[in-house]
Amino acid sequence: MSPAVDRPIRSALFVPAHREGWVEKALAAVPGAVILDLEDSVPAAERPAAREQVRAGIATAAAAGVTVTVRPNGWGSGEAEADLDACVVEGLDALLLPKVDGVGELEGFARMLRPLERARGLLHQRDGRERRREPGDRQGGREREVE
Repeated sequence: MSPAVDRPIRSALFVPAHREGWVEKALAAVPGAVILDLEDSVPAAERPAAREQVRAGIATAAAAGVTVTVRPNGWGSGEAEADLDACVVEGLDALLLPKVDGVGELEGFARMLRPLERARGLLHQRDGRERRREPGDRQGGREREVE
């Protein structure tokens, strides 16, 4: 398990994903987690640029050993799919889902996640069962079964 997961997260800093250099500034504060925001802190006109930059932010924060979380736009926004496509990459530990109004929205996010994780090699096959790497485990050690 990586250091980012085996200790309590005592601070989590939100970073607007469209702001170049802000991930590095956040890391200078030595947070337990960085939350890259694609939602409210990013003006609608700048969301495409934020999606282009979020992968670099994930890589930078993951390399620093902090827990990496992304807050995508809400399910009904019409932007959730593009956000997930941009951020579901190696190094992402968690999603912070905004304004969830019910189980249907959670199921919708889950339906979008599995094909992205599979296509990007973030799921593994063992004993005929699909498994997902534990968050933060970038060395491929612990896995859990995917339902």
